Amino acid sequence: MKKSLKGIILASLISTQVLAAPISALAVTAETTETSETAPQPVEEPKEEVVAPKPGEESTVTETPNKEESTDTTVEEGKKPEETPAPEETPTTPTTPPTEEKPTEKPAEKPGDSKVVASEAKKQAVRAVIADAQATLDAGTYTGESIAPLTAAMAAATTLLAKEGVTDAELDAAIADIAAKKATLVKADVELSFLLNLISAVEEGKKILNNADEFKDIYTPASVAARKAAIQAAVAAGESLLASLVVGEKIDPSLAIPKEADIRAAADAIINAIHSDGGLVRRDHMAEILAEADKLVGSNAATLQDKEAFEAAVAAAVDAYNNALTDKELDDAINALRAAMNNLQLAVIISAVDENGTLIMDETTITGTYKSAWSVTPPAVEGYEFVSASSLARTAFSTASSGTFGDGTNKVTLVYKKVAEGVPTPVPTPQDPSNSLQKPVVIGASNDKAKKNVTDTKKKLPQTGEETSAVASLGFVALAAGALAFFKKRKIEE
Repeated sequence: MKKSLKGIILASLISTQVLAAPISALAVTAETTETSETAPQPVEEPKEEVVAPKPGEESTVTETPNKEESTDTTVEEGKKPEETPAPEETPTTPTTPPTEEKPTEKPAEKPGDSKVVASEAKKQAVRAVIADAQATLDAGTYTGESIAPLTAAMAAATTLLAKEGVTDAELDAAIADIAAKKATLVKADVELSFLLNLISAVEEGKKILNNADEFKDIYTPASVAARKAAIQAAVAAGESLLASLVVGEKIDPSLAIPKEADIRAAADAIINAIHSDGGLVRRDHMAEILAEADKLVGSNAATLQDKEAFEAAVAAAVDAYNNALTDKELDDAINALRAAMNNLQLAVIISAVDENGTLIMDETTITGTYKSAWSVTPPAVEGYEFVSASSLARTAFSTASSGTFGDGTNKVTLVYKKVAEGVPTPVPTPQDPSNSLQKPVVIGASNDKAKKNVTDTKKKLPQTGEETSAVASLGFVALAAGALAFFKKRKIEE
């Protein structure tokens, strides 16, 4: 069994210092015998007395191994030298090697650090935040108290952008400050409603004075003329007050708050000039009934009295539409016109002709109040049979045989054809001339839905399409002139 001599010697050197001297001596002896080996590094030896081996003891020669040796010297198991017993280990204090000082590493700089110079991207982000805040201010109306902190934060951020060596941290703080101030903006719409009221009052007053399309059909020209001076003075005062609140091209809400009482008073003055003590007379609700009356122009009135009463009511309404100074005047004119229309008796002429247009019976007229219903049933005519009916309106023929009075139908013509000789035909019931006005059924006029009178004209019937009614001859000349003149005179004079 072989053991490493080198390992034994090294273990002995490490474990004790007692063998240091003999080992060194032996190492020197071994060195002289092996001149081919590289000499080991000199080792400082302790100065101790060399102890000679006792007589009879076998000297053991040990060789200090060279560090560069690649082959250990081995001893055959039969010639193994006696091993020196290892002395007891003396506890030694471990020597702490000196700690090597390492250089302190500088932490890497990160974006946003207080010492990092701001990048161009960060500066651009600040510019975008400032622009957004300005757009918010331009688009809305806010109180001066809430605007001031935001504008100050925007100004501070702008100054930082021009600062040499500005850092990311500084710009981040500026962005956060603008966002915080923007969140505290207070809208002035509700708080400054008194200011908005003055602006609206000034605009309305100017439109009335300028006879703008929006208002020219709202008030009577006479009432506007009567209050024109007062409205002008109130509007001028309101405009002057608003001008004192303008900074640049916009009204500064912060300037309006201290003048709230004056602004409210100016708005009230304009409103009172327009509406107080009855105010301007509104006429827009009268336009509807006048348009309805205009549709009756050209209709057949039953009597001259009906015609004149209706025309007088229309003329009074047109006058009030332009010249009424009070609401009562206008309302009275409207009520009078409505009554005249409700009482108006209108007429529809009924005639019967053969296929050649020749009258085969006397012409009759049915009458009824405005908007009441009428209808015609063809009467039996001896020697003729009924073919068709046509109605003559004010503008064109139609095939109506029923309608309402005032719908535009003035005449209905019943067409018959002669029957062959030897064919019996119905014999009409003779009319009693004394009851002709009370018995419209003579010609088959139905009055189930309204009160109508049937009147025999007792004169030669005209050809088809020719009107011979006495009422029709009256026409509605005066009515047409009056009502049409009204619609031509719609422009309101200031």
